[in-house]
Amino acid sequence: MAVARQLHPYVLTELRGRGGHGDVYVAFHPADPESFVAVKVLRPRHRGNPALVKGLCEEARILDLLHHPNVVRTHGMIDIDGVPALVMEVLHGLDLARCQRRRRFTVAETVSILQQLLDALAHVHFHDIVHCDVKPANLFWAEGSRLVLTDFGVARPARTARWSRLEGSLGYVAPERFQGAVLPASDLYAVGLIGWELLSGRVACPPGDFSVRRRWHEAEGPELLHKSPPDAPEWLARFLSRLLRREPERRPRDGRAALLLMRDMMRPVAGEVRSVLLPRSAEPGETEPITLSEGVTF
Repeated sequence: MAVARQLHPYVLTELRGRGGHGDVYVAFHPADPESFVAVKVLRPRHRGNPALVKGLCEEARILDLLHHPNVVRTHGMIDIDGVPALVMEVLHGLDLARCQRRRRFTVAETVSILQQLLDALAHVHFHDIVHCDVKPANLFWAEGSRLVLTDFGVARPARTARWSRLEGSLGYVAPERFQGAVLPASDLYAVGLIGWELLSGRVACPPGDFSVRRRWHEAEGPELLHKSPPDAPEWLARFLSRLLRREPERRPRDGRAALLLMRDMMRPVAGEVRSVLLPRSAEPGETEPITLSEGVTF
């Protein structure tokens, strides 16, 4: 959608996305019209809300801490005539939710997506941040098959003991989140649901109101997914099952632990030799190529 508006010093050229309280535009600076950025700005009726303004500033602060190829890059916060805006890189491609509606993903594609997502979360969790809204719509499948984790609008410090408000998409909320817990392992539960959906071609959590979805996550859902795993290699089904444990202490503790677990579960599998991205032992959230023993089958 063409908008041709000025938010000094940027010229907004296209409405790229809409969130609960803000919009994301493609924009450029008149001094460099060939270099485009994404500008996230609160809608006019929300710009006087101190809590929403504070939330956008907090999102900018969190993104400024993170420097990872699978996390959206920020160019900083601007405040023009009292209008706060977050400037980020422009991503070309589709979010994973729209990709899912078009086709099912292969096992190899799913493994690549899971590795990139977990590596991003390893970096996020290393900085004591919990994303709190990991879902397909917040994952961008960009050029070169690069997966990018976006929208840190409800991210919270991992050290938060309890959180009174439940924020995030109900279809991907871990059971403990309904009790106010904010844990890195909560993000991993969402990763397990996403992996299951990519392989099965179906949405895991059925539609319904708050109580219906809460009951599904706390009682019905994880057990149903364990009993009817997607059509996937046995090691991958077991790995997703670990991420989908109802109790957070039975899941890997964070993104790095999940990546290490994924490596351990892949190694014994026989099949064709493949090079995959696995974490370095020294640096959380970083990856290096490792060739698995001959016969790894995706």
